[in-house]
Amino acid sequence: MAITNGYATLVEIKARLAIPTATVTYDTALEAAVEAASRRIEDDTSVLFYDTAATRYYTSDDHLTLFLPETLTAVSAIATLSNEASGTRTYGFTWSATDFDLEPYHGPPYTRITRTRTGLYWFPVERRGVRVTGTFGYCTAGSHPRQIREACLVLAARTFERAKSPLGVVGGEGITEAYKIPGADPDYEALIAPFKRLDMLAVTRW
Repeated sequence: MAITNGYATLVEIKARLAIPTATVTYDTALEAAVEAASRRIEDDTSVLFYDTAATRYYTSDDHLTLFLPETLTAVSAIATLSNEASGTRTYGFTWSATDFDLEPYHGPPYTRITRTRTGLYWFPVERRGVRVTGTFGYCTAGSHPRQIREACLVLAARTFERAKSPLGVVGGEGITEAYKIPGADPDYEALIAPFKRLDMLAVTRW
């Protein structure tokens, strides 16, 4: 298999585990470990560390600000609900670039969209009242922060080595002691902590 949207490469995980590049015996398992670690990072941070073009539909909690449950790097179009007759939604209000601002100012990534003071439209609070077309994610593919790459390597290496302790206990021989593998890796937690979407707590409906 190949690694899809992974935050570390096969070469990097092999180097971390001191596995020669020419040794291909474990490649499939290593690639699976990297991909699984990458998805776990996304689950733990609520962030995608690559970009993807898409159209999303949101429910705004107020008329001035749309809080996003995912990060955004660029917007190509915003449209809001103009009609919902007979259960069919029509997004007839197309916003111009002067109608909205992407926040925070120092982004990307962006976590919210605000109506400008001179904007022609307001965010409707109806369910799925806002349609956003753009590029979603934290950054472009392959340009994720070093901390995320390191966290991926830490977790992928741990996952790969887990086969040596299927019952969660690393055993010793002779006078060495056995110990139970802890539930969470503190290094992994410290590496991803700055990227966790704490503002997700403000998003109550989407």
